[in-house]
Amino acid sequence: NFYLHRALPGHATDGVATLLKSVSADRVLFGTHAPFLIPDAALIRVHESDLDEQQLRSTLSENADRISRANERVAR
Repeated sequence: NFYLHRALPGHATDGVATLLKSVSADRVLFGTHAPFLIPDAALIRVHESDLDEQQLRSTLSENADRISRANERVAR
C-alpha cells in the first residue's frame, strides 16, 4: 500500500486539491509537520482548499482510522 502525507511547507492552499487530481483521496493522510511548522497553518490550508466534504473527512481522519484498525488486526 502507498499513502501520501501532505505537510510540505511553502505550498499554497491549493496544494491538497492539486494532489488529489493525481491520487485518490483515500490515499492521502493529513499531517502538520509539527513541531517544525504550526499545526493550525496546515489545517487552515486544508480547509481553504477546494475539497468536498468526503475528501476532507478522508484526508483528515478516515484514512488514518482505517490504517490504525488494519495495524491493530495485524498486531493480534
